Amino acid sequence: MPVKKLSRRILAAGLLLTGILLACFSTFAAGRVDLTKTGTLTFEPGGENAGELAEDFAGIKEPVGVHVWQLAEISETGAYTVNREFSGLSIRDDAWDEVKDEAMALVYGGDDPTVEPLIRETASGTLADGLTGLPLGLYLVVIDPACSDTREYTFNPMIVSLPWTEYRMGGSGSDTWQYTLNATLKAAVNPRYGDLRIVKTLASQNISQGDATFVFDIEGKDPNGTVVYSNVVSATFSEAGRQEILVTRIPAGTTVTVTEVYSGANCTLTASDNGPQVIVAEDVAGVSFTNAYDEEAKSGYGVENRFRYDTKLETYVWTTDRADVSAGAGQEVAE
Repeated sequence: MPVKKLSRRILAAGLLLTGILLACFSTFAAGRVDLTKTGTLTFEPGGENAGELAEDFAGIKEPVGVHVWQLAEISETGAYTVNREFSGLSIRDDAWDEVKDEAMALVYGGDDPTVEPLIRETASGTLADGLTGLPLGLYLVVIDPACSDTREYTFNPMIVSLPWTEYRMGGSGSDTWQYTLNATLKAAVNPRYGDLRIVKTLASQNISQGDATFVFDIEGKDPNGTVVYSNVVSATFSEAGRQEILVTRIPAGTTVTVTEVYSGANCTLTASDNGPQVIVAEDVAGVSFTNAYDEEAKSGYGVENRFRYDTKLETYVWTTDRADVSAGAGQEVAE
């Protein structure tokens, strides 16, 4: 085939392809993009936990960081031109999740936003203030994890376009360019936990009477007064001394009350500092009890009931360290 004729065909094909692309982009929005404007990005709670998230915003004490990377610039027709740092990124209007995954891999080398980014961010701000004055284009948005007193939130990365249209980002709705986007936050919610330390002191003991076992009942209530935690632990002494029992993974915000329900067969409670304790996330609350031998020789033993958190049932279930004690019997301490 003559070179000139082949060149004309290639040119014609190129013009046809360009025309198709421009036609596709032009159907997304009425009018042209005003390139003299800048974009504004704000945030609002969304998803199944929108109510909890909105409530917790007031309790999130530290500013929550927001980081954005401009993936592509936008033209008057609404066409994207991928930035050099993201060359190879495939932008598809009907596959934003795939675009997000590819962008995360380029920025972080994977899907973990806690590592040091490989590409410098375009801009940053806070969740409360949002970001203003952003150059127009397509962005990857990553939000730092946030903590209230009782819950931890991990936000999903997102792809946003400034400007944007309802039709372009969702496939339906208005096709008018909008330069401010109030992005809907979606987050994974996890409870936060704290610990409780019970300090037990046995001031005196008659070793001829054998071991002395002390049993403690722990009850925790949420701010509404609903019991959300229940457990029983014990300490056994063969002689006078001091022991500590560390009870872990109690929901933060729980008010716990510890009661010594069994003071050994021949011991008397002489002092206690066991007022209600509020469990603080990643902290250790403390109570203490002191007992002494009371000269009344009695024989007895203690059975410790334990409760473990069942992640499938999402509740605490009874268990025991003793193989000879079943879950259906022996739940009361005998003297």
